[in-house]
Amino acid sequence: MSDAQIIKPPNNLRKAKEGSGKAMLDPAVLERAEKVVEDLQKNYTEWADEDLGALEAALDRLQTGGDGGEKVVKDLFRISLDLKGSGGSFGYLMISEVAGSLNNFLGRRTDFSLLDMEVIDAHVSALRAIYTESVRDDGGDTGRALLVELEKLIRKADAAA
Repeated sequence: MSDAQIIKPPNNLRKAKEGSGKAMLDPAVLERAEKVVEDLQKNYTEWADEDLGALEAALDRLQTGGDGGEKVVKDLFRISLDLKGSGGSFGYLMISEVAGSLNNFLGRRTDFSLLDMEVIDAHVSALRAIYTESVRDDGGDTGRALLVELEKLIRKADAAA
């Protein structure tokens, strides 16, 4: 015979959802949190513009061989990762998608051909266009078509590598 005992923990998540019990969320706390997110959304466009400017500058340095390829690639990777993470959080899902695609591409490369540079440039240009045109959410049919074209370009570069 086993000495096992079944213990059923309380389901505080259900109580929080229902708005009762110990897990109840204070409406004032929720309101303050929503205000903070709203304020962050207002600042996102400034942050995104700064990140895009840094991405464009890093791409320029990579294309001109300005300050050493490895550091520039790390900068491109870091900035695209930041854009990937923040875009969707603030309603710019296309920025997240395109930045994620760029990030994945950069992560698979150590040397960059002219075609690879074209892939990077296409991503950076797409990110700037999405930002400039304030494309929110998934971009609809145009957004899907853009992702398809970027993927075709990536496949072409991968095949040539």
